[in-house]
Amino acid sequence: MQCMSGLKQKIRQFKKDVKAAVLPVAALLFPVILGMAALGVDAGSWLVNQRNLQNAADAAALAAAWEIARGD
Repeated sequence: MQCMSGLKQKIRQFKKDVKAAVLPVAALLFPVILGMAALGVDAGSWLVNQRNLQNAADAAALAAAWEIARGD
């Protein structure tokens, strides 16, 4: 039983320790940080996709202009 009372005492000390509050805060903020990172990756992907589509449209317009200029 000495071990159990020592464990209870350690738990009480852990609850009173202000420095121990970092772990719950980190646990609560981790999904938020992960979500923001995922949103950043998605936004970057959207921008890259939009840039690729714009490049394809510009290439098609340039090819059409060359064909018109050649008379084909």
